[in-house]
Amino acid sequence: MDNTLENKAKFFTVYWGQIALKESKYPNSPSCKVCETFIEEFKNYHLQLKPLSAISEQHLKELLPLVEETSYMRGYMNPNMVKQIFTYYEKTSKLTGQQWINVVDFLRRNGYAWEWNGVSVEEQVDKGWAVLESEVSNG
Repeated sequence: MDNTLENKAKFFTVYWGQIALKESKYPNSPSCKVCETFIEEFKNYHLQLKPLSAISEQHLKELLPLVEETSYMRGYMNPNMVKQIFTYYEKTSKLTGQQWINVVDFLRRNGYAWEWNGVSVEEQVDKGWAVLESEVSNG
C-alpha cells in the first residue's frame, strides 16, 4: 500500500475517538483524540500505539472469553495461553474468522497496534503512521 495522506487518514480512522494522536515534530507533546481534521494535517502526526507484547493482565482476562470462542480449547484456556497466542499471531498477522474480528476490534479499541488492510505493524511504523509505546520509552 502506498504511503499517501489518504491511506494514512484511513488508517487513523481505525483508532477514531482514542487518545492516541501525537504530533510527530513534538514527541513530548501530549496525545490527543483521533478525530476529524484536515487531511493535510495528518502528515505531521502519527498514532502512539501499544505493541501486543505489552498487553496488560487485565486485557488478557477480558480477552479470554473472546479468544475461547475461536478455540477448540473452550474452558481450558487461561490468560497466559492467550498471551502466547497473541505473541505467535503478532508475528504472523494471520487471524481469520468472525470471532477474531471481535478480538482484533477489542485490541484496537484499547490502543494496541495490529495489521491494517495488509499493512503490517512494522510497515505502519516504517511509514511514520504509528510509533509503538515501547519505542517511545526506549528512546
